[in-house]
Amino acid sequence: MPVPMDELPLAHALKERYETQGLTKGRAEGRADVTRALLRRRFGDDARIDAVVAGLAGLSDDEALGRIMEAPHVEDLLP
Repeated sequence: MPVPMDELPLAHALKERYETQGLTKGRAEGRADVTRALLRRRFGDDARIDAVVAGLAGLSDDEALGRIMEAPHVEDLLP
């Protein structure tokens, strides 16, 4: 008698792993998009924005937002 895949412990572990990675990746990409939009709104269309987004990626949402709001110029946010 066949055993349904979703009943196997390995299947559960793989499903959780891929769901977690997918959600994490999706959240990071979504956060980068929001950060990029906020920076463009605040500082205009600046070629250095992608570097700033990368530099802010390791910070918490509150820390990144605080730095963006306090920086007088986009260059103040460069890594």
